[in-house]
This record gives sequence, C-alpha cells and structure tokens, in this order.
Amino acid sequence: MKKTIIKHGSDRKIQVIIDALPDGKTMKDVDFNVTFNAGGSSVTFEKQSLKNPQDDLYIAPLATGRLGRGDLWMHVEVLIPDTDFDDGIRHEYHDVFLNAVIV
Repeated sequence: MKKTIIKHGSDRKIQVIIDALPDGKTMKDVDFNVTFNAGGSSVTFEKQSLKNPQDDLYIAPLATGRLGRGDLWMHVEVLIPDTDFDDGIRHEYHDVFLNAVIV
C-alpha cells in the first residue's frame, strides 16, 4: 500500500477512534491520551484537548512542523475503570502505524 506523503509544516486533522473497549464502554467513558511520533519527535494530546464532533470520534489537530521528518505513527494510552486493579484503572497501550510519511 502506498504511503500518504505529508509536507513538513502542514496542518492535519487526524481521527482518533478506539474500538477495543470493554462491552458497554465508549470513548466518553474512558480517559486517554494520544502521542504522534515522527523523525524522533513527538506531540501528545490529552483527551480534553481533542475535538469531539460525535460520539466515539475525536480529532487531533496535528501541526506537523512540531514533528521531525519520517514515518508517522500514533501511540494511544487508554485508562479504563476496572476494580480488579489496585488503583481501579487498567492501563492499555496501542501503537498505530498511520501509513503516512512526513517529508
């Protein structure tokens, strides 16, 4: 599959969708943050700083000039309420390769 080419310094809206949640939970029910990485640099967005145009869809306003040049990928940390853990929170981590490169 051909990679999407993104010109360094351009602004992009990146959809953040978490579909691997426990039954009955939605993105509004959990806390999360997302970190975009490229070229040895990263930018992190907390859930509260993302746009939320509809249920279970969040948008990250990514300014690619804050990242380096290279393959773009996203790291998501999800904090799921779970009484089986001492602090009541289960931490899940997901890496998503976006099939895009910043040049």
